[in-house]
Amino acid sequence: MKYRRANVLDISGIIWLLSKMHEEGGKELSTANWTKVSYAILQSISSGVVWLAEKDSEIVGSIGGYATSDWYSDDKYLGDLWCYVEPKSRNSNAAKELILRFRNDAKKADLFVKLGPVFNGKDTERKENFYSKLGLKRLGAVYSEEKVNG
Repeated sequence: MKYRRANVLDISGIIWLLSKMHEEGGKELSTANWTKVSYAILQSISSGVVWLAEKDSEIVGSIGGYATSDWYSDDKYLGDLWCYVEPKSRNSNAAKELILRFRNDAKKADLFVKLGPVFNGKDTERKENFYSKLGLKRLGAVYSEEKVNG
């Protein structure tokens, strides 16, 4: 596995990867606005942090985000917008390595990290165990009404 920072030429590959993530999320997720996604990726590449995991020159995983603050505070942190490794590469250390690199960038910038908004109910226990093994603690949860299609 090869790891590198993303650049603007990687946007279409990241969109492809994130479209797989969105499909995997199922009906619980809101409809994707790919123009909005493209802007968020570009913003993260240009003023934040985006790491890629590649196997045979194909993007198989990525994490991306930027420094921000909570609505009630001026304290900055590095938050991820996405962290995803495609299913066929999940038996590797790709997710762990992407997060370690993201956290290292935060440390260099004297920021703390907030990771892992899990926006669907699939595999939550596995995801929570993964983040816990990395030394992160759960800060809360997201609650939602059932999505009404219409």
